[in-house]
Amino acid sequence: MKRLVLLMTLVTAVVAGGVPLLASLDDSPDVPYENFPYNGKFTFIRLRFDPMYWGRGRYMWGLDLKWNHDYPRGESHFTKMLSELTYIDVNTGGGNILSLNDPELFQYPWAYICEVGFMDLSDQEIENLRTYLLKGGFLVVDDFIMHHWYNFVDQMAKVFPEGQIVELEVTDPVF
Repeated sequence: MKRLVLLMTLVTAVVAGGVPLLASLDDSPDVPYENFPYNGKFTFIRLRFDPMYWGRGRYMWGLDLKWNHDYPRGESHFTKMLSELTYIDVNTGGGNILSLNDPELFQYPWAYICEVGFMDLSDQEIENLRTYLLKGGFLVVDDFIMHHWYNFVDQMAKVFPEGQIVELEVTDPVF
């Protein structure tokens, strides 16, 4: 009986327009946010994408959109540390959210993306990411585990079909 009541409550919430527990790519909502206008300062750029699936969650807007993990806390912490530890002129207190299809992305040399195990890039996003990286854009990829790695590799193979991911040793000069 308790299961039936729970099921009926969930069905009623969905029919009444509540946020579903799990939704498809087509239902990914637009969410409100405010970006800094371009001013030449370092700006934390978070890349948004349409996830393969999303649902309610403990992240901003009460949703788990995958790309919104730790938003806006991550931006605030990162920009505060960058401002305190370097001489870089930083937009502190947040960052901008852009899609890979946004031409404004090319104004910023640094971008962050997370939960790439859930992204499925469109042809246009693939082309834009390739162009962004070939023009010198730097992409920080974060927050994926185990099998999500394979989706990231598949997506990057679309971006750079002739490329390959190379594991660097701690002795590599980049470190």
